[in-house]
Amino acid sequence: MKNREDDIYIEIEFKHYLCYMRMTIISHLVKDSIIDKTGSVTFSIGGPPCYCGLTARKFGLDVLLITKFGKDFPYQDLNFLKNKGIQIKESAKSNSLTTRFELTVKGFSRNLSLKSRCEPITKMDLDKVSTDGWIVSPVFNEISMELLQDITSRKNDEFIMLDPQGFTRRINSKGIVSVKKRLNDFKINKINAIKIDREELVCLSNGLTDIQGMKKIQSQYSINFIIYTENRVIHLIDKNKHYWCEMRRIESPDSTGLGDIMSSAFTSSYLKEGDVVWAFCCGIGTAIAALKTKKTGINKIPEYKEIRQNSADIYNKIQYEQL
Repeated sequence: MKNREDDIYIEIEFKHYLCYMRMTIISHLVKDSIIDKTGSVTFSIGGPPCYCGLTARKFGLDVLLITKFGKDFPYQDLNFLKNKGIQIKESAKSNSLTTRFELTVKGFSRNLSLKSRCEPITKMDLDKVSTDGWIVSPVFNEISMELLQDITSRKNDEFIMLDPQGFTRRINSKGIVSVKKRLNDFKINKINAIKIDREELVCLSNGLTDIQGMKKIQSQYSINFIIYTENRVIHLIDKNKHYWCEMRRIESPDSTGLGDIMSSAFTSSYLKEGDVVWAFCCGIGTAIAALKTKKTGINKIPEYKEIRQNSADIYNKIQYEQL
């Protein structure tokens, strides 16, 4: 891979301030109780609307949330999001409790339990939405397959990133979250990109892993870009090209939302510049910058300067092969 020269970065920074595009994120707002590796408990708002939304704002995109939250969602946190330039549809307010998770962090893994769940998002919530790109990232059952198909069927050059975590999850009687072994009724089309981890890959590919699993998902669902996170190694498949990079180990008290941060950075960069390799580097670089903050919850969202610097470092470390 060639180096990204300083003059290119000047151009990128210039574009950062001149690019006006909208990202729409559809998912539940979440209240998280995060128990970190030291046993300390942090209460934080979270979920893809927060992690993806705040990351997209760092890239200079307008952000619209299609979500649901209850009366128990703190008023000051809503104001915080609005003050960050994140728009929330009026239909988001619900009489149900806000979706709430308890997370116990163990390095890059975590134990997750569902404590409450808000009402589902409906087709009416999509009314009059105009956007350049979507991040569809359910946390648990708030987006139906029918609603996902409604989003893809209305597509007019709108980029769609799917994080299928909420489709692949199951909950036991104690609220403990795990991933299904198989997802046989998963029917999607017109998705541009998908981000999956190892368990989700096995679930969606009928038991396959690694390159075989990624290629099956790519062909079965006609998805342009497959992003696969396997521990600290991050993969990208673009047609018959395979890119990958290993993230160095970074000691951090909390990795919650890291996948959302990566998805949003990739999508934001791709919407603005149309360069999939650079977008891949931005996804990884933003995740690394977040870990380097040593902060928990949404406080770990890094500044654009750190995002750019870490993405540049990753660009020079990306490995590549033709499949």
